[in-house]
Amino acid sequence: KKWLERTTKWFPMMRQIASEEGVPEELIYLSMIESGLRPDAVSKSNAVGLWQFIRTSGQDYGLNVEPSSWIDERRDPEKSTRAAMRYLKDLKNQFNDWHLALAAYNCGPGRVSRTLKTYGTDSSTYWEIREKLPKETQHYVPIYIACARISLNPAAYGFNLDSIRFEPEYVYDTYTITEPVSLSVIAKCADTTREYIQSLNPELLRTITPPDMDSYTIKIPKNKVKLFVANYSTLTPLQKQPWIEHKVAPGETIAKIARQYEVSRNEIASSNGLPSYRSKVKIGTVLKIPIDKEYYAEKKRQEEVKQVTVAISTKVTEDQKAKTHTVKPGESLYSIASKYSVRLTDLRNANNIAFDDDNIGVGQKLVIPGSQTISGTKGSEIAKSGDSSSDDSKLSDDSNLSDDNNLPKLIRHKVKEGETLHAIAENYNVSVESIMETNNLKEDKVLQGQMIAIKAPSGSSLDLTVKTNSGKTIYHQVKPDETIGTIAGIYGVSEENLVKWNSDKIDGSILKAGSILKIEEPVVKKGSANSTPKNINKPAKYYKVKRGETLSSLSRKFGIPVNDLKSLNKNLDPDNIKAGQKLRIR
Repeated sequence: KKWLERTTKWFPMMRQIASEEGVPEELIYLSMIESGLRPDAVSKSNAVGLWQFIRTSGQDYGLNVEPSSWIDERRDPEKSTRAAMRYLKDLKNQFNDWHLALAAYNCGPGRVSRTLKTYGTDSSTYWEIREKLPKETQHYVPIYIACARISLNPAAYGFNLDSIRFEPEYVYDTYTITEPVSLSVIAKCADTTREYIQSLNPELLRTITPPDMDSYTIKIPKNKVKLFVANYSTLTPLQKQPWIEHKVAPGETIAKIARQYEVSRNEIASSNGLPSYRSKVKIGTVLKIPIDKEYYAEKKRQEEVKQVTVAISTKVTEDQKAKTHTVKPGESLYSIASKYSVRLTDLRNANNIAFDDDNIGVGQKLVIPGSQTISGTKGSEIAKSGDSSSDDSKLSDDSNLSDDNNLPKLIRHKVKEGETLHAIAENYNVSVESIMETNNLKEDKVLQGQMIAIKAPSGSSLDLTVKTNSGKTIYHQVKPDETIGTIAGIYGVSEENLVKWNSDKIDGSILKAGSILKIEEPVVKKGSANSTPKNINKPAKYYKVKRGETLSSLSRKFGIPVNDLKSLNKNLDPDNIKAGQKLRIR
């Protein structure tokens, strides 16, 4: 069934090549039993690709003539199909019989020739010598015939066509690049994923284009060339760079560095012009490591998150596990939770305090949950170190591309349907000329899906507000003592939404000081009672209570102590809050 589903992807291209090479198009069904129509298929004998070429046979038909550790043309769907059609045509000319040609494709022309010489004649057919061929080859031609017949009429052989999910045809446009580039960057420029770019270019063995070639023609999604060129032309050399740099430390060798980054020793050697991976490198030498920066940054981030988890679960000292706090005058559960950077919920649970009970007495001792108190541990340093990946390597929508406060901030913006350069400039409070200069644009026109860089003034705040068709996006830089609850309260949003908008920056209840969070605010029509104030650092003044909400849940929602809510609402009966009731929250 899987083989049938893939036929619609590969067979149109294969039929075209078979016609161009002057062979019967029925030969394309051979690829089904060779690889199951998978270009990444590898056999036990290291035959590779849709047509399962071994390296020497592939080279005889133009595949991998110039060996490279970056590409394998046996995995190229079109090049390997053309090579297979030519090979089969040569076998047919040699044996003057298509069935014998198919047998020779399986066990080799030498074996078929010897069998004919020993057990047959020059005019013998495959069926006459079949029993003298290897067992696999005895079944090979019959299986091919069966595959062809089933593929031509699946329903006649019991297949339910409604249950078969035929894959879309393998189509694409191309663009020739003259420098090695990360596939993640290419994907961003074409408004797609790295995985899809890899599926269009299965001959690429790494997540970068070959650095040992003067030029490379990359396949990109159909009808995306104009968008790709528009985005690609705005990239800096640093953003295109398909490697990261590593400074050689004492005791390091190329082999050891290769293990660290999980790349080949030979790849590091060839990327740095070294004759061999055994070459000695001096301490302090900066090596190019051929690895996709975005892929490596994500991997490193996951490792750091893992380290934080380990630090929290295994490296908390006994003193921290048993840490207590004596309540002082004027303190509340909220202020104590904020002081120790723990969640209010965890503080309640550690002290068996009900969610609707906010009464604590002066002198009362509270247990501070150890799982959240990691001050002074390795995990704390990791958690507060900020993002592990360099923003320069990211091309995501509306992302901040500069961490240096002395440099202009760059926000990357994806052009949405109906947007013009003038509208974008107005939304970001910059000039059209500034955007054109930053992105090397020759005219004030942009395309839907195009990524453009917006330069904010030097030294500007990172709490930036960006207007879009669907509302506003606010960027907030996390301060050392802030929690998810306090930030949610500042902007009048729920903790759940804040976590959802920033799933790549928030891990459980852990916030990294210095990281940039996004807060989404929907468009509200002018004159609405729910309009958002212009000052984004203050939530709405009043809030309408929803069914099931209590004073405690509102305290957690807005990050405001219960006592403060009581003070703001003088005639409030805390035990009798009703749905629809308006409360002052600021």
